[in-house]
Amino acid sequence: MLASWLLLILGIGLLVFPAPHPASLFRREIPGPGMEGHNLIEMMKCWQNWVDLIRAGAGAWILTHFPLAIGSWFQGGVNRVALMAQMIILTSGVIVQCIRFRREFRVVAPCFYLQGVTLAFSWPELGLFAVLAAWTLTFARKNVDWLLPGLAVALALGGYLLQGVTMPVLFNTALVCVPWLLSILFFKPLLFLKRSNAFRRTSSAG
Repeated sequence: MLASWLLLILGIGLLVFPAPHPASLFRREIPGPGMEGHNLIEMMKCWQNWVDLIRAGAGAWILTHFPLAIGSWFQGGVNRVALMAQMIILTSGVIVQCIRFRREFRVVAPCFYLQGVTLAFSWPELGLFAVLAAWTLTFARKNVDWLLPGLAVALALGGYLLQGVTMPVLFNTALVCVPWLLSILFFKPLLFLKRSNAFRRTSSAG
């Protein structure tokens, strides 16, 4: 029981508390002539993104592979209670990653964080398929704005074909849509975590 609680606390900590990110890394995707692939490369060069992927994946894995102690308090319906607890924790974690207050209110798209959650929370083959499909679409379109929509569509379609309609897959798909919903709700542009756009500005100026 104590081990379950400690693992649960560790998982919540990894999922909810965001890693420190300099405000200068939060940038908007603005496509420019000849610069379409630059944003993707700069996003992958940002080591903070990979930290987010690892901690989100580890947190979601702990959440799904170790029994939640809260479930043992109920007579029956343990799986339902555990799933509800997982959904509340993951939703809270994503919202915390999206909302940032640094000089101004910002909505951030935690793309790598959501990929880490997807790889650990969904069926492994489905999670891997969804992530690879999302990146394939993103590179094909040369625009990071396609990453989360691609992930959501791949999850929904792959889940339906491989597993049928299940609550975890539906929830995971909805979770990927949270950044866009917050962006619309607060009338804020969606920002992405990537390195400086100095190369873009220099090229555009020339």
